[in-house]
Amino acid sequence: TGDTSSTSYGLGFWWEHPPTLIEYSSVNHHSPDDNIKVQSFKAGVIANEQFFIGNVKQDGIIHGDKILVSPPSQFDKFPEGNDIPVVVNDGDEIIHMEEYSDRLLVFKKSRLFIINVSSYAAAIIESDHMHKGLSNPGAACKTDNGIAWINSFGCYFYNGESVTSLLESGNRLRINESTWSSFIGSNGRERIGYNPTRKELIVIGDSTNIYSFNTISGGWSYSAAVLSNNGDHTNSRMLNDPDHGILIWADDSADRVKQWSDTATAQAISILTKDIDFGEPGLKKSVYSVKISYQGDGSTLTVLWGKNGTTPARQFNSDNTPLTSSGTGDWAHVELKPTTAADSKNIYSFQIKISGTPGADFKINDISIVYRLIGVR
Repeated sequence: TGDTSSTSYGLGFWWEHPPTLIEYSSVNHHSPDDNIKVQSFKAGVIANEQFFIGNVKQDGIIHGDKILVSPPSQFDKFPEGNDIPVVVNDGDEIIHMEEYSDRLLVFKKSRLFIINVSSYAAAIIESDHMHKGLSNPGAACKTDNGIAWINSFGCYFYNGESVTSLLESGNRLRINESTWSSFIGSNGRERIGYNPTRKELIVIGDSTNIYSFNTISGGWSYSAAVLSNNGDHTNSRMLNDPDHGILIWADDSADRVKQWSDTATAQAISILTKDIDFGEPGLKKSVYSVKISYQGDGSTLTVLWGKNGTTPARQFNSDNTPLTSSGTGDWAHVELKPTTAADSKNIYSFQIKISGTPGADFKINDISIVYRLIGVR
């Protein structure tokens, strides 16, 4: 406030709260002499109000192993001193990054690093996972409750605490290694996306076929000739429309954006259960019936059974096509009994095959097997 009331002060200002010294580095979280510009980067993600970029080019030099971090809420500045080296000089490079639950998932071609970025002060590498990298950015996606990604070895999921394989269940593979590897291919064109409508992962390999994984039931499905051609997804990621969450991707061959559709069509199906031993592979069983709850037109479907690892070829109810059309909106409950009862006794394992072309409205709710263990005498 200006004060001229006293000649002892003269003309000037009197500060009730005089300003203090403010350092540039304290406000901006980096030195004013730091180089804050980059020419390019291959991977980037925002986490905890900071922008993390990986595989960067700075001052004309490419640092394939380095991650640069912006100061908080300053997403256009990348001080050269704010870096996270991720196992440098290992012959690999950063391909993609994702963020979930204050964790940064850094994917190289052959390795995955999980980094805790909850603190502005320091990032901590929590874990290193060999053979869980990826070949391209489109091979990873974010879901409602974690990050999913694929490579030639499998399909994986991170829930904020641990990494699990979606191809394994109870120490068993759900999909054979060679089958999966052949599906993915070696051209680096594999893609994965999340369909929030059905809570499922959509996996595209090096063909027009797809695998889908239901995150609720934990079941895998295979569908042939879903894409119009295997070039539909060559250079694009599968993304979710921010307005409605619809799964979309760019079609390179048609120069347009495509949308994933859940509309059912009448197509041939083949459902083959595993060779079920009911948890007792060394004991004999008697199978009395199979109960199926289904909806829609299943009258053209062939339903057969097999035992002890043989290909299902035996009838139920003296009929190869024992299902009917249940009518739209109604669930039908059918009990199927082996045509030859003697065949279903003293067996070790049991398998069911459902195949054919049902109506577009056909759905299976559940399959249950009524059996009894035969005691050892």
